[in-house]
Amino acid sequence: MLVKQAQVLPTKIQAQDFEGVLDILSSPLYKGLSAACRSNREATTAPRSCRESPIPLPEIVMPSLQLLRARILDLDSYAYFNRVYFFNSTDKKQLAQLTKETGALENVDLSEPLDIAEDIIKYSKEVLIKLESTLS
Repeated sequence: MLVKQAQVLPTKIQAQDFEGVLDILSSPLYKGLSAACRSNREATTAPRSCRESPIPLPEIVMPSLQLLRARILDLDSYAYFNRVYFFNSTDKKQLAQLTKETGALENVDLSEPLDIAEDIIKYSKEVLIKLESTLS
């Protein structure tokens, strides 16, 4: 499930749905197993950071897990600071119409967040493979 959620990230990024990206990154799955990170959305009362997993993990998993955590924080920051703000469904429709008419969101360079998403997919796979290898 971790990898499946990660594989949705590039689609969300290409659609410039950064709220959707934040939803994935702040899901219980990412918080519980992979990152346990305090996202920018939640950083109103405490600094943005990752905490150690409450479940002791095998040492073999830790390098990939730390890289995964770092990339999740990178994408969380990118998505948080590049999201489009709207206040209700009417506002969202008007914003969509305006951007369609003006082309304001066309030709946006998404290479950085797409690279980060690919890293998240890669490190998610590595973490799961290493966890599975310790269980067998």
